[in-house]
Amino acid sequence: MAPPAFEFMLRLVVRYFLVIASLAVVSALTISSKVAVAVFAGAALSGVNFASLIWLLQRILAESSASSGPSKVVCALLLGMKFVILLGAIWLLVAVADVHLLGLALGFGTLFLAIAAVGVHQGLFGAKTTPAE
Repeated sequence: MAPPAFEFMLRLVVRYFLVIASLAVVSALTISSKVAVAVFAGAALSGVNFASLIWLLQRILAESSASSGPSKVVCALLLGMKFVILLGAIWLLVAVADVHLLGLALGFGTLFLAIAAVGVHQGLFGAKTTPAE
């Protein structure tokens, strides 16, 4: 089980990510629907990538070896393959689905903006909002 402060930070990243990604998609609608679809696809891909990273790392770093689900070795192999899977998904979106490249990059970047926003949030309000451990 992760410490409460870590769980809080993850929840905060998810909240900021959803707000920033939603604003990016709505803003992209003013350009064109094709760009908005690409922004949504990039945001969805980065969100799934981040969630799978957290899930796999929690399984690998779990203290109990008798946890339900895949073994630590399988999770470590999946973690190594996650990058290849991500590149394959990006290739499918660009080559096969013909999504707008700049929109895809903007959508993918919303996760990084959310992480930066959490850093600013914690810098300004950290002691007031982080739960005690």
